[in-house]
Amino acid sequence: MTALARSGSPRLVAYATLTVLGLFGAVLSGRAELAAVAAPFALLFLAGVVLAESPTVTVHLGLDGDRLVEGDVITATLTIAVVPPAGLVEVLVPTRGDVEVEEPGGDIVAWSGTSAMLAEPLIGRIRPQTWGLVTVGPAWVRVHGPLGLVRWEGPVGTAATVRVLPGAATTRGLLQPAEPRAVAGSHLARIRGDGLEFAEVRPYAPGDRLRAVNWSVSARRDGIWVNQRHPERSADVIVLVDTFADDRDDHAYSLVGAVRAAWLLATAHLAAHDRVGLVTFGGYPAWVAPGSGERALLALCDRLLATRAAWTEAQRSVQYLPAAAIPSGALVVGLTPLHDSRMVVALADLRRRGLEVAAVEIDVTDTLVAKPTAGRVPAALGLWRLELERRRQVLGAVGIAVVPWSPGEEAAVVLERLARARRPRVGVR
Repeated sequence: MTALARSGSPRLVAYATLTVLGLFGAVLSGRAELAAVAAPFALLFLAGVVLAESPTVTVHLGLDGDRLVEGDVITATLTIAVVPPAGLVEVLVPTRGDVEVEEPGGDIVAWSGTSAMLAEPLIGRIRPQTWGLVTVGPAWVRVHGPLGLVRWEGPVGTAATVRVLPGAATTRGLLQPAEPRAVAGSHLARIRGDGLEFAEVRPYAPGDRLRAVNWSVSARRDGIWVNQRHPERSADVIVLVDTFADDRDDHAYSLVGAVRAAWLLATAHLAAHDRVGLVTFGGYPAWVAPGSGERALLALCDRLLATRAAWTEAQRSVQYLPAAAIPSGALVVGLTPLHDSRMVVALADLRRRGLEVAAVEIDVTDTLVAKPTAGRVPAALGLWRLELERRRQVLGAVGIAVVPWSPGEEAAVVLERLARARRPRVGVR
Protein backbone atom coordinates (compact mmCIF):
# COMPACT_ATOMS: atom_id res chain seq x y z
CA MET A 1 0.00 0.00 0.00
CA THR A 2 1.55 3.26 -1.19
CA ALA A 3 0.33 6.87 -1.14
CA LEU A 4 -0.18 8.18 -4.67
CA ALA A 5 0.43 11.72 -5.88
CA ARG A 6 -2.72 13.71 -6.56
CA SER A 7 -3.05 15.92 -9.64
CA GLY A 8 -5.74 17.51 -11.77
CA SER A 9 -6.58 16.36 -15.24
CA PRO A 10 -6.54 18.77 -18.21
CA ARG A 11 -10.34 18.90 -18.04
CA LEU A 12 -10.19 20.12 -14.44
CA VAL A 13 -7.94 22.99 -15.50
CA ALA A 14 -10.25 23.80 -18.42
CA TYR A 15 -13.37 23.83 -16.23
CA ALA A 16 -11.67 26.06 -13.67
CA THR A 17 -10.53 28.46 -16.38
CA LEU A 18 -14.00 28.70 -17.95
CA THR A 19 -15.59 29.28 -14.55
CA VAL A 20 -13.23 32.12 -13.65
CA LEU A 21 -13.54 33.76 -17.07
CA GLY A 22 -17.35 33.54 -17.00
CA LEU A 23 -17.67 35.03 -13.52
CA PHE A 24 -15.19 37.85 -14.18
CA GLY A 25 -16.85 38.59 -17.49
CA ALA A 26 -20.25 38.76 -15.83
CA VAL A 27 -18.96 41.14 -13.16
CA LEU A 28 -17.10 43.40 -15.56
CA SER A 29 -19.78 43.55 -18.24
CA GLY A 30 -22.80 43.37 -15.96
CA ARG A 31 -24.33 40.59 -18.08
CA ALA A 32 -25.82 37.68 -16.11
CA GLU A 33 -25.78 35.46 -19.21
CA LEU A 34 -22.02 34.95 -18.82
CA ALA A 35 -22.47 33.76 -15.24
CA ALA A 36 -25.19 31.37 -16.38
CA VAL A 37 -22.83 29.95 -19.02
CA ALA A 38 -20.07 29.46 -16.42
CA ALA A 39 -22.38 27.89 -13.80
CA PRO A 40 -22.38 24.30 -15.25
CA PHE A 41 -18.60 24.29 -15.44
CA ALA A 42 -18.38 25.54 -11.87
CA LEU A 43 -20.71 22.77 -10.70
CA LEU A 44 -18.67 20.13 -12.51
CA PHE A 45 -15.47 21.56 -11.04
CA LEU A 46 -16.83 21.52 -7.49
CA ALA A 47 -18.35 18.05 -7.86
CA GLY A 48 -15.12 16.61 -9.22
CA VAL A 49 -13.06 18.06 -6.38
CA VAL A 50 -15.49 17.47 -3.50
CA LEU A 51 -16.45 13.93 -4.47
CA ALA A 52 -12.85 12.87 -5.10
CA GLU A 53 -11.68 10.61 -2.30
CA SER A 54 -8.07 9.51 -2.03
CA PRO A 55 -7.94 5.81 -2.96
CA THR A 56 -5.99 3.10 -1.23
CA VAL A 57 -4.17 0.94 -3.79
CA THR A 58 -2.56 -2.42 -3.07
CA VAL A 59 -0.55 -4.21 -5.75
CA HIS A 60 1.12 -7.61 -5.59
CA LEU A 61 3.47 -8.61 -8.43
CA GLY A 62 4.63 -12.22 -8.59
CA LEU A 63 6.89 -13.99 -11.09
CA ASP A 64 7.02 -17.70 -11.80
CA GLY A 65 10.79 -17.81 -11.21
CA ASP A 66 13.88 -15.71 -10.64
CA ARG A 67 16.26 -17.61 -12.92
CA LEU A 68 15.69 -18.94 -16.44
CA VAL A 69 17.40 -19.50 -19.77
CA GLU A 70 17.21 -17.01 -22.63
CA GLY A 71 14.25 -17.80 -24.85
CA ASP A 72 12.07 -18.96 -21.96
CA VAL A 73 8.94 -17.02 -21.00
CA ILE A 74 8.54 -15.03 -17.78
CA THR A 75 4.97 -15.14 -16.48
CA ALA A 76 4.02 -12.21 -14.25
CA THR A 77 0.84 -12.29 -12.14
CA LEU A 78 -0.47 -8.91 -10.99
CA THR A 79 -3.15 -8.51 -8.34
CA ILE A 80 -4.53 -5.00 -7.73
CA ALA A 81 -7.09 -3.77 -5.19
CA VAL A 82 -8.51 -0.23 -5.17
CA VAL A 83 -10.56 1.12 -2.24
CA PRO A 84 -12.98 2.83 -2.80
CA PRO A 85 -13.81 1.44 -6.25
CA ALA A 86 -12.84 3.69 -9.16
CA GLY A 87 -14.37 4.18 -12.56
CA LEU A 88 -11.09 4.02 -14.46
CA VAL A 89 -7.79 2.49 -13.41
CA GLU A 90 -4.67 2.31 -15.58
CA VAL A 91 -1.81 -0.07 -14.74
CA LEU A 92 1.62 -0.16 -16.38
CA VAL A 93 4.35 -2.67 -15.48
CA PRO A 94 7.68 -1.36 -16.83
CA THR A 95 10.39 -3.79 -17.86
CA ARG A 96 14.10 -3.11 -18.15
CA GLY A 97 16.09 -5.37 -20.39
CA ASP A 98 15.95 -6.81 -23.90
CA VAL A 99 12.51 -8.45 -23.75
CA GLU A 100 9.56 -9.09 -26.06
CA VAL A 101 6.02 -8.70 -24.69
CA GLU A 102 3.78 -11.63 -25.62
CA GLU A 103 0.77 -10.90 -23.38
CA PRO A 104 -1.12 -8.58 -23.20
CA GLY A 105 -0.89 -7.50 -26.81
CA GLY A 106 1.32 -4.54 -27.68
CA ASP A 107 4.83 -3.46 -26.84
CA ILE A 108 4.18 -2.80 -23.12
CA VAL A 109 2.67 -4.69 -20.19
CA ALA A 110 -0.36 -2.52 -19.42
CA TRP A 111 -4.06 -2.80 -18.61
CA SER A 112 -6.92 -0.34 -18.14
CA GLY A 113 -10.51 -0.61 -16.96
CA THR A 114 -12.70 -0.18 -13.93
CA SER A 115 -11.49 -1.44 -10.58
CA ALA A 116 -14.10 -4.21 -10.80
CA MET A 117 -12.75 -5.34 -14.18
CA LEU A 118 -9.20 -5.45 -12.84
CA ALA A 119 -10.13 -7.32 -9.67
CA GLU A 120 -9.16 -10.66 -11.22
CA PRO A 121 -5.43 -11.53 -11.39
CA LEU A 122 -3.79 -10.02 -14.46
CA ILE A 123 -1.39 -12.22 -16.42
CA GLY A 124 1.53 -10.85 -18.42
CA ARG A 125 4.11 -12.82 -20.39
CA ILE A 126 7.46 -11.53 -21.60
CA ARG A 127 10.26 -13.35 -23.39
CA PRO A 128 13.89 -12.27 -22.81
CA GLN A 129 15.82 -12.03 -26.06
CA THR A 130 19.31 -12.38 -24.61
CA TRP A 131 21.12 -13.08 -21.35
CA GLY A 132 21.35 -10.51 -18.59
CA LEU A 133 19.31 -9.05 -15.77
CA VAL A 134 15.64 -8.29 -16.45
CA THR A 135 13.79 -6.04 -14.00
CA VAL A 136 9.99 -6.17 -13.87
CA GLY A 137 8.12 -3.45 -12.00
CA PRO A 138 7.32 -1.71 -9.82
CA ALA A 139 3.80 -1.24 -11.20
CA TRP A 140 2.79 2.30 -12.10
CA VAL A 141 -0.89 2.91 -11.26
CA ARG A 142 -3.16 5.80 -12.24
CA VAL A 143 -6.60 6.04 -10.59
CA HIS A 144 -9.14 8.47 -12.00
CA GLY A 145 -11.63 10.11 -9.64
CA PRO A 146 -15.34 10.88 -10.29
CA LEU A 147 -15.96 12.66 -13.60
CA GLY A 148 -12.29 12.12 -14.45
CA LEU A 149 -11.24 15.52 -13.13
CA VAL A 150 -8.84 14.36 -10.39
CA ARG A 151 -6.40 11.48 -10.58
CA TRP A 152 -3.81 9.80 -8.40
CA GLU A 153 -0.75 8.15 -9.84
CA GLY A 154 2.59 6.74 -8.81
CA PRO A 155 4.59 3.52 -8.37
CA VAL A 156 3.10 0.84 -6.16
CA GLY A 157 4.82 -2.29 -4.87
CA THR A 158 8.36 -3.46 -5.48
CA ALA A 159 10.36 -4.53 -8.50
CA ALA A 160 11.41 -8.10 -9.22
CA THR A 161 14.67 -9.11 -10.88
CA VAL A 162 15.12 -12.16 -13.09
CA ARG A 163 18.51 -13.61 -14.02
CA VAL A 164 18.46 -14.72 -17.63
CA LEU A 165 21.21 -17.27 -18.27
CA PRO A 166 22.77 -17.89 -21.69
CA GLY A 167 21.06 -20.50 -23.80
CA ALA A 168 21.44 -24.10 -22.75
CA ALA A 169 23.95 -26.08 -24.82
CA THR A 170 26.33 -28.95 -24.34
CA THR A 171 29.83 -29.64 -25.58
CA ARG A 172 31.30 -33.10 -25.94
CA GLY A 173 34.91 -31.96 -25.74
CA LEU A 174 36.61 -30.60 -22.63
CA LEU A 175 39.76 -28.51 -22.84
CA GLN A 176 42.64 -30.72 -21.79
CA PRO A 177 45.21 -29.05 -19.50
CA ALA A 178 48.89 -29.89 -19.78
CA GLU A 179 49.28 -30.76 -16.10
CA PRO A 180 46.05 -31.59 -14.23
CA ARG A 181 45.74 -31.17 -10.49
CA ALA A 182 46.38 -34.04 -8.10
CA VAL A 183 42.64 -34.41 -7.49
CA ALA A 184 40.33 -36.94 -9.08
CA GLY A 185 38.53 -35.64 -12.13
CA SER A 186 37.94 -36.23 -15.85
CA HIS A 187 41.32 -35.35 -17.43
CA LEU A 188 44.02 -37.88 -18.20
CA ALA A 189 47.32 -37.29 -16.45
CA ARG A 190 50.69 -38.10 -18.02
CA ILE A 191 51.75 -40.15 -15.05
CA ARG A 192 50.94 -43.84 -14.68
CA GLY A 193 48.62 -45.06 -11.98
CA ASP A 194 45.13 -46.33 -11.28
CA GLY A 195 42.70 -45.23 -13.93
CA LEU A 196 40.52 -46.27 -16.84
CA GLU A 197 42.55 -45.14 -19.87
CA PHE A 198 45.11 -47.71 -21.09
CA ALA A 199 48.71 -46.42 -21.37
CA GLU A 200 51.08 -49.36 -22.00
CA VAL A 201 52.19 -52.77 -20.79
CA ARG A 202 55.38 -53.47 -18.85
CA PRO A 203 57.00 -56.49 -17.17
CA TYR A 204 55.63 -57.52 -13.81
CA ALA A 205 57.35 -56.02 -10.74
CA PRO A 206 56.94 -57.00 -7.08
CA GLY A 207 53.99 -55.17 -5.60
CA ASP A 208 51.87 -55.09 -8.76
CA ARG A 209 48.25 -56.09 -8.33
CA LEU A 210 47.09 -59.38 -9.74
CA ARG A 211 44.13 -57.72 -11.48
CA ALA A 212 46.59 -55.59 -13.51
CA VAL A 213 48.11 -58.64 -15.20
CA ASN A 214 47.49 -58.74 -18.95
CA TRP A 215 47.06 -62.47 -19.48
CA SER A 216 46.82 -62.35 -23.26
CA VAL A 217 50.14 -60.50 -23.61
CA SER A 218 51.78 -62.70 -20.94
CA ALA A 219 50.76 -65.79 -22.91
CA ARG A 220 52.53 -64.51 -26.03
CA ARG A 221 55.70 -63.38 -24.27
CA ASP A 222 58.08 -64.78 -21.75
CA GLY A 223 57.15 -63.75 -18.22
CA ILE A 224 54.26 -61.84 -16.78
CA TRP A 225 53.18 -58.46 -18.15
CA VAL A 226 50.89 -55.91 -16.47
CA ASN A 227 48.79 -53.02 -17.78
CA GLN A 228 49.64 -49.41 -17.06
CA ARG A 229 46.90 -46.78 -17.07
CA HIS A 230 46.53 -43.03 -16.92
CA PRO A 231 44.76 -41.73 -13.80
CA GLU A 232 41.95 -39.17 -14.15
CA ARG A 233 42.61 -35.78 -12.58
CA SER A 234 40.83 -32.43 -12.35
CA ALA A 235 42.05 -29.07 -13.68
CA ASP A 236 41.89 -25.32 -13.09
CA VAL A 237 40.21 -23.48 -15.98
CA ILE A 238 40.16 -19.67 -16.14
CA VAL A 239 37.83 -17.97 -18.64
CA LEU A 240 39.15 -14.55 -19.71
CA VAL A 241 36.37 -12.39 -21.23
CA ASP A 242 37.27 -9.30 -23.27
CA THR A 243 35.16 -6.32 -22.08
CA PHE A 244 36.90 -3.56 -24.06
CA ALA A 245 34.25 -1.51 -25.87
CA ASP A 246 34.48 -0.99 -29.65
CA ASP A 247 33.41 2.67 -29.48
CA ARG A 248 32.93 5.50 -27.02
CA ASP A 249 29.24 4.57 -26.61
CA ASP A 250 30.34 1.41 -24.75
CA HIS A 251 29.20 -0.96 -27.49
CA ALA A 252 30.93 -4.34 -27.59
CA TYR A 253 29.43 -6.43 -30.35
CA SER A 254 31.25 -9.59 -29.31
CA LEU A 255 30.22 -9.51 -25.64
CA VAL A 256 26.94 -11.43 -26.00
CA GLY A 257 28.67 -14.33 -27.72
CA ALA A 258 31.62 -14.22 -25.33
CA VAL A 259 29.41 -14.54 -22.25
CA ARG A 260 27.43 -17.35 -23.88
CA ALA A 261 30.65 -19.27 -24.59
CA ALA A 262 31.97 -18.54 -21.08
CA TRP A 263 28.83 -19.97 -19.49
CA LEU A 264 29.02 -23.08 -21.67
CA LEU A 265 32.67 -23.61 -20.74
CA ALA A 266 31.98 -23.08 -17.05
CA THR A 267 29.03 -25.47 -16.84
CA ALA A 268 30.83 -28.19 -18.82
CA HIS A 269 34.02 -28.10 -16.74
CA LEU A 270 32.20 -27.77 -13.41
CA ALA A 271 30.21 -30.88 -14.33
CA ALA A 272 33.57 -32.63 -14.89
CA HIS A 273 34.66 -31.70 -11.31
CA ASP A 274 37.12 -29.04 -12.48
CA ARG A 275 37.70 -25.74 -10.73
CA VAL A 276 36.54 -22.82 -12.89
CA GLY A 277 37.35 -19.12 -12.48
CA LEU A 278 36.42 -16.01 -14.42
CA VAL A 279 38.25 -12.78 -15.27
CA THR A 280 36.54 -9.92 -17.11
CA PHE A 281 39.41 -7.92 -18.57
CA GLY A 282 38.77 -4.50 -20.05
CA GLY A 283 36.75 -1.46 -19.02
CA TYR A 284 35.77 -2.79 -15.59
CA PRO A 285 38.20 -5.55 -14.54
CA ALA A 286 36.69 -8.11 -12.17
CA TRP A 287 37.33 -11.72 -11.30
CA VAL A 288 35.97 -14.79 -9.59
CA ALA A 289 38.59 -17.08 -8.05
CA PRO A 290 38.53 -20.71 -9.25
CA GLY A 291 36.03 -22.86 -7.42
CA SER A 292 33.89 -25.93 -7.89
CA GLY A 293 30.41 -27.10 -7.10
CA GLU A 294 27.11 -25.26 -6.87
CA ARG A 295 28.60 -22.29 -5.05
CA ALA A 296 31.09 -21.63 -7.84
CA LEU A 297 28.34 -21.98 -10.45
CA LEU A 298 26.21 -19.31 -8.74
CA ALA A 299 29.20 -16.96 -8.32
CA LEU A 300 30.08 -17.30 -12.01
CA CYS A 301 26.45 -16.75 -12.98
CA ASP A 302 26.20 -13.50 -11.03
CA ARG A 303 29.51 -12.22 -12.38
CA LEU A 304 28.64 -13.00 -16.00
CA LEU A 305 25.22 -11.37 -15.75
CA ALA A 306 26.85 -8.22 -14.36
CA THR A 307 29.45 -8.10 -17.15
CA ARG A 308 29.43 -4.83 -19.09
CA ALA A 309 31.75 -3.34 -21.68
CA ALA A 310 33.29 0.10 -21.31
CA TRP A 311 35.48 2.37 -23.37
CA THR A 312 38.71 3.19 -21.60
CA GLU A 313 42.18 4.37 -22.52
CA ALA A 314 43.67 3.45 -19.15
CA GLN A 315 46.49 0.97 -18.86
CA ARG A 316 45.32 -2.60 -18.35
CA SER A 317 47.64 -5.47 -17.42
CA VAL A 318 47.23 -8.92 -15.91
CA GLN A 319 50.07 -8.14 -13.52
CA TYR A 320 47.59 -6.13 -11.45
CA LEU A 321 45.36 -9.16 -10.91
CA PRO A 322 45.77 -11.07 -7.62
CA ALA A 323 47.58 -14.37 -7.75
CA ALA A 324 44.44 -16.22 -6.64
CA ALA A 325 42.55 -15.04 -9.75
CA ILE A 326 44.84 -16.98 -12.13
CA PRO A 327 46.72 -19.67 -10.18
CA SER A 328 49.81 -21.37 -11.56
CA GLY A 329 49.13 -24.43 -13.66
CA ALA A 330 45.73 -23.13 -14.79
CA LEU A 331 44.44 -23.35 -18.33
CA VAL A 332 43.39 -19.86 -19.53
CA VAL A 333 40.85 -19.50 -22.34
CA GLY A 334 40.51 -16.01 -23.80
CA LEU A 335 37.25 -14.98 -25.51
CA THR A 336 38.04 -11.89 -27.56
CA PRO A 337 37.61 -10.26 -30.98
CA LEU A 338 41.30 -9.14 -30.80
CA HIS A 339 40.19 -5.54 -31.41
CA ASP A 340 42.21 -4.15 -28.50
CA SER A 341 45.96 -4.64 -28.40
CA ARG A 342 45.90 -4.65 -24.58
CA MET A 343 44.02 -7.97 -24.66
CA VAL A 344 46.64 -9.44 -27.01
CA VAL A 345 49.43 -8.31 -24.67
CA ALA A 346 47.59 -9.80 -21.68
CA LEU A 347 47.26 -13.22 -23.33
CA ALA A 348 50.91 -13.17 -24.37
CA ASP A 349 52.00 -12.20 -20.84
CA LEU A 350 50.07 -15.10 -19.35
CA ARG A 351 51.72 -17.48 -21.80
CA ARG A 352 55.18 -16.13 -20.95
CA ARG A 353 54.44 -16.91 -17.29
CA GLY A 354 54.30 -20.57 -18.26
CA LEU A 355 50.52 -20.92 -18.24
CA GLU A 356 48.62 -22.88 -20.86
CA VAL A 357 46.68 -20.30 -22.90
CA ALA A 358 44.18 -20.67 -25.73
CA ALA A 359 42.01 -18.07 -27.45
CA VAL A 360 38.73 -17.93 -29.32
CA GLU A 361 38.61 -15.05 -31.81
CA ILE A 362 35.05 -13.76 -32.15
CA ASP A 363 34.65 -12.36 -35.66
CA VAL A 364 32.37 -9.28 -35.62
CA THR A 365 34.01 -7.40 -38.50
CA ASP A 366 30.91 -7.66 -40.68
CA THR A 367 28.77 -6.23 -37.89
CA LEU A 368 31.07 -3.25 -37.45
CA VAL A 369 31.21 -2.54 -41.19
CA ALA A 370 27.40 -2.65 -41.40
CA LYS A 371 27.01 0.13 -38.79
CA PRO A 372 25.94 3.51 -40.24
CA THR A 373 28.90 5.25 -38.58
CA ALA A 374 31.42 2.71 -39.83
CA GLY A 375 33.75 3.68 -42.64
CA ARG A 376 33.20 1.85 -45.89
CA VAL A 377 36.62 2.47 -47.41
CA PRO A 378 37.82 -0.89 -48.80
CA ALA A 379 41.46 -0.01 -48.21
CA ALA A 380 40.84 0.74 -44.52
CA LEU A 381 38.97 -2.54 -44.08
CA GLY A 382 41.81 -4.41 -45.75
CA LEU A 383 44.37 -2.81 -43.45
CA TRP A 384 42.26 -3.72 -40.41
CA ARG A 385 42.09 -7.35 -41.48
CA LEU A 386 45.86 -7.36 -41.93
CA GLU A 387 46.25 -5.99 -38.39
CA LEU A 388 44.05 -8.77 -37.01
CA GLU A 389 46.14 -11.33 -38.87
CA ARG A 390 49.31 -9.81 -37.39
CA ARG A 391 47.86 -10.14 -33.89
CA ARG A 392 47.02 -13.79 -34.53
CA GLN A 393 50.62 -14.36 -35.58
CA VAL A 394 51.87 -12.65 -32.42
CA LEU A 395 49.79 -15.03 -30.29
CA GLY A 396 50.84 -18.02 -32.38
CA ALA A 397 54.50 -17.09 -32.00
CA VAL A 398 54.29 -17.49 -28.21
CA GLY A 399 52.41 -20.77 -28.47
CA ILE A 400 48.77 -19.70 -28.13
CA ALA A 401 46.26 -21.57 -30.27
CA VAL A 402 43.69 -19.17 -31.80
CA VAL A 403 40.41 -20.64 -33.04
CA PRO A 404 38.14 -18.37 -35.13
CA TRP A 405 34.44 -18.02 -34.32
CA SER A 406 32.63 -17.08 -37.50
CA PRO A 407 29.21 -15.36 -37.46
CA GLY A 408 26.34 -17.83 -37.23
CA GLU A 409 28.32 -20.64 -35.61
CA GLU A 410 27.16 -22.16 -32.35
CA ALA A 411 29.37 -21.70 -29.29
CA ALA A 412 29.45 -25.46 -28.63
CA VAL A 413 30.87 -26.13 -32.12
CA VAL A 414 33.64 -23.56 -31.64
CA LEU A 415 34.62 -24.88 -28.21
CA GLU A 416 34.78 -28.47 -29.50
CA ARG A 417 37.03 -27.25 -32.30
CA LEU A 418 39.24 -25.57 -29.69
CA ALA A 419 39.39 -28.80 -27.68
CA ARG A 420 40.48 -30.73 -30.77
CA ALA A 421 43.08 -28.11 -31.64
CA ARG A 422 44.66 -28.42 -28.20
CA ARG A 423 44.81 -32.21 -27.98
CA PRO A 424 48.11 -32.61 -29.87
CA ARG A 425 49.79 -30.15 -27.47
CA VAL A 426 48.79 -32.05 -24.35
CA GLY A 427 48.81 -35.61 -25.57
CA VAL A 428 50.02 -38.20 -23.15
CA ARG A 429 53.38 -39.82 -23.59
